[in-house]
Amino acid sequence: MGALLATPAGTATPVRPGALGAGHEGIHPGAALPSVHSPVADVLARVPGAVWILLAALGVLSGCLIGMTTAATVVSRRRGRQLAEAEALAVTDSLTGLLSRGALERRLAAEVARARRYNRPLSVVFFDVRGLKAVNDLHGHGAGDRLLREVGALLSASSREHDVVGRIGGDECVVVLPEDDGAGAAAFRDRVYASLPRARANVGLRTAWDLTSGAATFPQDGETPRELLDAADRRLYQDRGIEIDRPGAADDERLGTGGQRGRHRSAQLEVRRIEAARLVAEREGEAGPQRAVAPRRIEIPAGAAR
Repeated sequence: MGALLATPAGTATPVRPGALGAGHEGIHPGAALPSVHSPVADVLARVPGAVWILLAALGVLSGCLIGMTTAATVVSRRRGRQLAEAEALAVTDSLTGLLSRGALERRLAAEVARARRYNRPLSVVFFDVRGLKAVNDLHGHGAGDRLLREVGALLSASSREHDVVGRIGGDECVVVLPEDDGAGAAAFRDRVYASLPRARANVGLRTAWDLTSGAATFPQDGETPRELLDAADRRLYQDRGIEIDRPGAADDERLGTGGQRGRHRSAQLEVRRIEAARLVAEREGEAGPQRAVAPRRIEIPAGAAR
Protein backbone atom coordinates (compact mmCIF):
# COMPACT_ATOMS: atom_id res chain seq x y z
CA MET A 1 0.00 0.00 0.00
CA GLY A 2 1.38 3.44 -0.90
CA ALA A 3 1.91 6.37 1.39
CA LEU A 4 -0.48 9.28 1.71
CA LEU A 5 0.66 12.84 1.06
CA ALA A 6 -1.26 15.74 2.63
CA THR A 7 -2.17 18.54 0.21
CA PRO A 8 -2.59 22.26 1.09
CA ALA A 9 -6.36 21.79 0.74
CA GLY A 10 -6.34 19.28 3.57
CA THR A 11 -6.95 16.19 1.44
CA ALA A 12 -4.78 13.10 1.37
CA THR A 13 -3.31 12.02 -1.96
CA PRO A 14 -1.97 8.45 -2.39
CA VAL A 15 1.68 8.25 -3.45
CA ARG A 16 3.35 5.29 -5.03
CA PRO A 17 6.15 3.63 -3.09
CA GLY A 18 9.47 5.24 -3.91
CA ALA A 19 7.84 8.41 -5.31
CA LEU A 20 9.15 10.53 -2.38
CA GLY A 21 12.72 9.67 -3.19
CA ALA A 22 15.45 8.32 -1.05
CA GLY A 23 15.21 11.15 1.48
CA HIS A 24 11.60 10.45 2.38
CA GLU A 25 11.52 6.75 3.00
CA GLY A 26 9.06 5.72 5.76
CA ILE A 27 9.90 4.17 9.08
CA HIS A 28 9.13 0.53 9.10
CA PRO A 29 7.42 -1.04 12.11
CA GLY A 30 9.85 -2.57 14.56
CA ALA A 31 12.74 -0.40 13.44
CA ALA A 32 14.95 0.89 16.34
CA LEU A 33 14.83 4.60 17.09
CA PRO A 34 18.11 6.46 16.85
CA SER A 35 19.71 7.05 20.30
CA VAL A 36 20.11 10.63 21.64
CA HIS A 37 23.47 11.41 23.19
CA SER A 38 24.13 14.47 25.47
CA PRO A 39 27.29 15.59 27.32
CA VAL A 40 25.52 15.43 30.71
CA ALA A 41 24.37 11.87 30.12
CA ASP A 42 27.86 10.87 29.05
CA VAL A 43 29.36 12.40 32.23
CA LEU A 44 26.82 10.76 34.53
CA ALA A 45 27.38 7.44 32.81
CA ARG A 46 31.09 7.62 33.61
CA VAL A 47 30.50 8.22 37.40
CA PRO A 48 31.24 5.00 39.33
CA GLY A 49 28.46 3.47 41.39
CA ALA A 50 30.51 3.85 44.57
CA VAL A 51 30.37 7.61 44.19
CA TRP A 52 26.56 7.52 44.05
CA ILE A 53 26.49 5.41 47.20
CA LEU A 54 28.79 7.88 48.94
CA LEU A 55 26.61 10.82 47.89
CA ALA A 56 23.49 9.05 49.19
CA ALA A 57 25.24 8.39 52.53
CA LEU A 58 26.26 12.04 52.75
CA GLY A 59 22.65 13.09 52.15
CA VAL A 60 21.45 10.85 54.98
CA LEU A 61 24.19 12.20 57.27
CA SER A 62 23.27 15.77 56.39
CA GLY A 63 19.64 15.09 57.26
CA CYS A 64 20.69 13.63 60.62
CA LEU A 65 22.87 16.65 61.38
CA ILE A 66 20.02 19.03 60.56
CA GLY A 67 17.71 17.09 62.85
CA MET A 68 20.25 17.11 65.68
CA THR A 69 20.85 20.86 65.25
CA THR A 70 17.13 21.55 65.36
CA ALA A 71 16.71 19.45 68.50
CA ALA A 72 19.68 21.18 70.16
CA THR A 73 18.20 24.59 69.32
CA VAL A 74 14.87 23.63 70.88
CA VAL A 75 16.59 22.37 74.04
CA SER A 76 18.76 25.49 74.23
CA ARG A 77 15.74 27.77 73.95
CA ARG A 78 13.88 25.78 76.60
CA ARG A 79 16.85 26.02 78.95
CA GLY A 80 17.12 29.73 78.22
CA ARG A 81 13.48 30.21 79.20
CA GLN A 82 14.01 28.18 82.37
CA LEU A 83 17.07 30.24 83.26
CA ALA A 84 15.18 33.46 82.66
CA GLU A 85 12.34 32.22 84.86
CA ALA A 86 14.81 31.26 87.60
CA GLU A 87 16.46 34.68 87.42
CA ALA A 88 13.05 36.34 87.56
CA LEU A 89 12.17 34.32 90.65
CA ALA A 90 15.47 35.35 92.25
CA VAL A 91 14.74 39.07 91.83
CA THR A 92 10.94 39.11 92.02
CA ASP A 93 8.61 38.50 94.94
CA SER A 94 6.29 35.72 93.79
CA LEU A 95 3.24 37.08 95.63
CA THR A 96 3.27 40.78 94.75
CA GLY A 97 5.44 40.88 91.65
CA LEU A 98 7.65 43.51 93.29
CA LEU A 99 11.41 43.18 93.67
CA SER A 100 12.57 40.69 96.27
CA ARG A 101 14.48 41.90 99.31
CA GLY A 102 17.89 40.97 97.91
CA ALA A 103 17.21 42.64 94.56
CA LEU A 104 15.85 45.75 96.29
CA GLU A 105 18.90 46.09 98.53
CA ARG A 106 21.22 45.78 95.53
CA ARG A 107 19.32 48.46 93.62
CA LEU A 108 19.26 50.71 96.67
CA ALA A 109 23.02 50.35 97.11
CA ALA A 110 23.55 51.27 93.45
CA GLU A 111 21.27 54.31 93.73
CA VAL A 112 22.98 55.52 96.91
CA ALA A 113 26.37 55.20 95.21
CA ARG A 114 25.09 57.20 92.23
CA ALA A 115 23.56 59.88 94.47
CA ARG A 116 26.86 60.21 96.35
CA ARG A 117 28.95 60.33 93.17
CA TYR A 118 26.86 63.03 91.49
CA ASN A 119 25.69 64.82 94.65
CA ARG A 120 22.03 64.15 93.88
CA PRO A 121 19.07 63.67 96.27
CA LEU A 122 17.55 60.29 96.98
CA SER A 123 14.63 59.30 99.21
CA VAL A 124 13.47 56.01 100.67
CA VAL A 125 9.87 55.42 101.77
CA PHE A 126 9.06 52.50 104.08
CA PHE A 127 5.47 51.18 103.95
CA ASP A 128 3.75 48.82 106.37
CA VAL A 129 0.28 47.28 106.00
CA ARG A 130 -1.52 47.97 109.26
CA GLY A 131 -4.20 45.39 110.02
CA LEU A 132 -2.86 42.53 107.90
CA LYS A 133 -2.86 40.15 110.87
CA ALA A 134 -6.50 40.92 111.60
CA VAL A 135 -7.36 40.28 107.95
CA ASN A 136 -5.56 36.92 108.07
CA ASP A 137 -7.26 35.96 111.34
CA LEU A 138 -10.78 36.95 110.28
CA HIS A 139 -10.78 36.17 106.55
CA GLY A 140 -7.95 33.71 106.01
CA HIS A 141 -4.51 34.02 104.50
CA GLY A 142 -5.96 34.05 100.99
CA ALA A 143 -7.57 37.40 101.77
CA GLY A 144 -4.28 38.60 103.25
CA ASP A 145 -2.45 37.61 100.07
CA ARG A 146 -5.03 39.47 98.01
CA LEU A 147 -4.48 42.53 100.18
CA LEU A 148 -0.69 42.37 99.72
CA ARG A 149 -1.05 42.02 95.96
CA GLU A 150 -3.29 45.07 95.87
CA VAL A 151 -0.81 47.07 97.94
CA GLY A 152 1.97 46.05 95.55
CA ALA A 153 -0.12 47.16 92.58
CA LEU A 154 -0.91 50.45 94.35
CA LEU A 155 2.75 51.24 95.01
CA SER A 156 3.77 50.31 91.47
CA ALA A 157 1.02 52.44 89.93
CA SER A 158 1.95 55.42 92.10
CA SER A 159 5.68 55.26 91.30
CA ARG A 160 7.57 56.46 88.24
CA GLU A 161 9.37 54.29 85.71
CA HIS A 162 12.81 54.81 87.29
CA ASP A 163 11.63 54.33 90.89
CA VAL A 164 12.45 51.07 92.65
CA VAL A 165 9.63 49.19 94.41
CA GLY A 166 10.22 46.06 96.46
CA ARG A 167 8.86 43.90 99.24
CA ILE A 168 11.32 43.18 102.03
CA GLY A 169 9.14 40.63 103.80
CA GLY A 170 5.82 40.17 105.56
CA ASP A 171 3.72 43.30 105.33
CA GLU A 172 6.63 45.68 104.63
CA CYS A 173 7.47 47.31 101.31
CA VAL A 174 10.07 49.90 100.34
CA VAL A 175 10.09 52.42 97.50
CA VAL A 176 13.35 54.06 96.42
CA LEU A 177 12.88 57.48 94.81
CA PRO A 178 15.98 58.61 92.88
CA GLU A 179 16.29 62.37 92.35
CA ASP A 180 13.63 63.06 95.01
CA ASP A 181 14.24 65.07 98.16
CA GLY A 182 11.97 65.21 101.20
CA ALA A 183 9.32 67.18 99.33
CA GLY A 184 9.31 64.63 96.53
CA ALA A 185 8.92 61.79 99.02
CA ALA A 186 6.00 63.61 100.66
CA ALA A 187 4.34 64.08 97.27
CA PHE A 188 4.75 60.38 96.54
CA ARG A 189 3.19 59.41 99.86
CA ASP A 190 0.27 61.75 99.11
CA ARG A 191 -0.30 59.99 95.78
CA VAL A 192 -0.35 56.62 97.51
CA TYR A 193 -2.78 57.71 100.23
CA ALA A 194 -5.05 59.38 97.66
CA SER A 195 -5.41 56.01 95.91
CA LEU A 196 -6.09 54.04 99.10
CA PRO A 197 -9.93 54.22 98.89
CA ARG A 198 -9.86 52.62 95.45
CA ALA A 199 -7.46 49.93 96.70
CA ARG A 200 -9.77 49.17 99.65
CA ALA A 201 -12.70 48.83 97.24
CA ASN A 202 -10.70 46.46 95.05
CA VAL A 203 -9.84 44.24 98.03
CA GLY A 204 -13.43 44.29 99.26
CA LEU A 205 -12.86 43.51 102.95
CA ARG A 206 -14.94 44.77 105.86
CA THR A 207 -12.00 44.52 108.23
CA ALA A 208 -10.19 47.84 108.56
CA TRP A 209 -6.67 48.06 107.13
CA ASP A 210 -4.38 50.95 106.36
CA LEU A 211 -0.90 51.90 105.20
CA THR A 212 1.61 53.60 107.46
CA SER A 213 4.82 54.99 106.07
CA GLY A 214 8.05 56.71 106.94
CA ALA A 215 10.52 58.49 104.66
CA ALA A 216 14.23 59.24 104.81
CA THR A 217 16.35 61.34 102.45
CA PHE A 218 20.01 61.09 101.43
CA PRO A 219 22.24 62.52 102.83
CA GLN A 220 20.36 64.34 105.59
CA ASP A 221 18.92 61.20 107.21
CA GLY A 222 21.66 58.74 106.31
CA GLU A 223 24.55 58.17 103.94
CA THR A 224 24.33 54.40 103.58
CA PRO A 225 21.47 52.12 102.50
CA ARG A 226 21.14 50.73 106.04
CA GLU A 227 21.04 54.17 107.64
CA LEU A 228 18.32 55.28 105.24
CA LEU A 229 16.23 52.15 105.83
CA ASP A 230 16.58 52.48 109.60
CA ALA A 231 15.61 56.16 109.54
CA ALA A 232 12.57 55.47 107.35
CA ASP A 233 11.60 52.56 109.61
CA ARG A 234 11.75 54.70 112.74
CA ARG A 235 9.57 57.35 111.12
CA LEU A 236 7.09 54.69 110.09
CA TYR A 237 6.59 53.79 113.75
CA GLN A 238 6.35 57.47 114.63
CA ASP A 239 3.55 57.65 112.06
CA ARG A 240 1.82 54.96 114.12
CA GLY A 241 2.32 56.95 117.29
CA ILE A 242 5.13 54.73 118.58
CA GLU A 243 8.58 56.05 119.42
CA ILE A 244 11.45 53.60 118.93
CA ASP A 245 14.66 54.12 120.90
CA ARG A 246 17.70 52.10 119.89
CA PRO A 247 20.68 52.87 122.13
CA GLY A 248 23.95 51.20 121.29
CA ALA A 249 23.62 51.34 117.51
CA ALA A 250 27.40 51.14 117.25
CA ASP A 251 27.35 47.80 119.06
CA ASP A 252 24.67 46.63 116.65
CA GLU A 253 26.92 47.42 113.72
CA ARG A 254 29.84 45.63 115.38
CA LEU A 255 27.72 42.54 116.03
CA GLY A 256 26.22 42.64 112.55
CA THR A 257 22.68 43.08 113.82
CA GLY A 258 22.21 46.70 112.77
CA GLY A 259 21.32 45.49 109.27
CA GLN A 260 18.32 43.64 110.67
CA ARG A 261 16.80 46.80 112.15
CA GLY A 262 17.62 45.57 115.68
CA ARG A 263 14.12 45.13 117.05
CA HIS A 264 13.75 43.02 120.15
CA ARG A 265 10.99 40.40 120.28
CA SER A 266 9.33 42.07 123.25
CA ALA A 267 9.07 45.30 121.27
CA GLN A 268 7.39 43.41 118.44
CA LEU A 269 4.85 41.93 120.82
CA GLU A 270 4.15 45.34 122.32
CA VAL A 271 3.62 46.87 118.89
CA ARG A 272 1.22 44.07 117.94
CA ARG A 273 -0.67 44.56 121.20
CA ILE A 274 -1.09 48.27 120.53
CA GLU A 275 -2.26 47.62 116.97
CA ALA A 276 -4.73 44.96 118.09
CA ALA A 277 -6.20 47.33 120.66
CA ARG A 278 -6.51 50.06 118.05
CA LEU A 279 -8.29 47.77 115.59
CA VAL A 280 -10.70 46.54 118.24
CA ALA A 281 -11.49 50.14 119.18
CA GLU A 282 -12.10 51.04 115.55
CA ARG A 283 -14.45 48.10 115.01
CA GLU A 284 -16.39 48.96 118.13
CA GLY A 285 -16.73 52.56 117.06
CA GLU A 286 -14.76 53.95 119.98
CA ALA A 287 -12.15 55.46 117.67
CA GLY A 288 -12.20 56.40 114.00
CA PRO A 289 -9.50 55.22 111.57
CA GLN A 290 -7.82 58.63 111.63
CA ARG A 291 -7.91 59.11 115.41
CA ALA A 292 -4.51 60.07 116.76
CA VAL A 293 -2.90 57.83 119.34
CA ALA A 294 -0.61 59.23 122.00
CA PRO A 295 3.00 58.30 121.29
CA ARG A 296 4.27 55.39 123.30
CA ARG A 297 7.99 54.93 123.76
CA ILE A 298 9.46 51.44 123.41
CA GLU A 299 13.11 50.96 124.29
CA ILE A 300 15.04 48.22 122.52
CA PRO A 301 18.18 46.87 124.17
CA ALA A 302 21.42 47.40 122.33
CA GLY A 303 22.44 44.63 119.96
CA ALA A 304 19.05 42.91 120.11
CA ALA A 305 18.25 41.00 116.95
CA ARG A 306 14.88 41.09 115.31
